[in-house]
Amino acid sequence: MTSITVRAFAKINLYLKILAKRADGFHDIETVMQNISLYDRIFIESGGKGITVVSNHPAVPSGAGNICYKAAQRLIQLSGEEGVKIKIEKNIPSGAGLGGGSSDAAAVIFALNKIWELSLDADAMMKIAADLGSDVPFFISGGRALCRGRGDKIEKILNPKSEILNGHYVIVKPDVSVPTKWAYEEYDRMSAAAGFNCFGSKEGGLICSETPLTYYENDFERVILPKYPDIKRAKELLLSAGAKTALLTGSGSAVFCPADDKAHAEKIFSRVRNEYAASFLVSTVDRPAEIL
Repeated sequence: MTSITVRAFAKINLYLKILAKRADGFHDIETVMQNISLYDRIFIESGGKGITVVSNHPAVPSGAGNICYKAAQRLIQLSGEEGVKIKIEKNIPSGAGLGGGSSDAAAVIFALNKIWELSLDADAMMKIAADLGSDVPFFISGGRALCRGRGDKIEKILNPKSEILNGHYVIVKPDVSVPTKWAYEEYDRMSAAAGFNCFGSKEGGLICSETPLTYYENDFERVILPKYPDIKRAKELLLSAGAKTALLTGSGSAVFCPADDKAHAEKIFSRVRNEYAASFLVSTVDRPAEIL
């Protein structure tokens, strides 16, 4: 086998709590991530020398600036292989909080592990993923998971009880992007001004560690919605279209809502798709990638 095609599924954050700032400058978080049916298609061909990354989307970087390049580089170091060509057919919007780049990188790890018959197990792939970025380990595990630390401590959530968490979602992506670095810095500024180390805890404790998870909460909304009226409007549009709740995913800028069933999702989608070119009706999936 010298070539392979992979579907790299996006994610949404059903819950996201920002905890204390770490000594390394990152933040501890607690978040529930869920894979959804929106995906990028990754074409991978082994051979030649060096790593080539191209995409159908002009905003996707080529060369060493692409996280897929870095993933391939790590696998080449492990395998002794000399080269690979990667083509990314982009469907997941960039700068949306949907994890497109991280999912693509995980898909490259899966694909090259198979093409080059490296026999890496999940733990080995997870270690490679953790070096590439905070969200990448989730895309090795996939499905639905509680992610802690920088997002790299993964605990699978199996057979969730709430039916509304299984099924259909509508997503809209305003034509704006939120720099994640700025979002964390603004969170820290507002938190310090309020006298808290993290929102809701005057003692600065890890406020989620002893409380049940509450789905459809995202701490980033506190800092992002007041600064980005386009994102706030997208959330309000979903609610006015019939959604019972709507939520920012990651640090945005995409906003999603759960639907009671497919018909409910289609009704909401029909109301919003004319307002936003980047609108999607999706369903949950139980895996991070699919080798075709």
